[in-house]
Amino acid sequence: MAIDGSVYDFTAYLPRHPSEPEVIEAWCGREASEAYRTKTRGRPHSAAATRRMADYRLGALVDATPPR
Repeated sequence: MAIDGSVYDFTAYLPRHPSEPEVIEAWCGREASEAYRTKTRGRPHSAAATRRMADYRLGALVDATPPR
């Protein structure tokens, strides 16, 4: 998933995520910045969760739109 311009693979983290895997799986392959910031319920993730994300970062999101 993409969050704030970075691409993440949270596959290995799914079994350890505090809520059901379906919560994350729904955002796989998608832009999920707002969902991450609000947990889709208006509550932010913790600072520890944000730090942990670095372990799953693949790289920067690149615009895949072909040039005209």
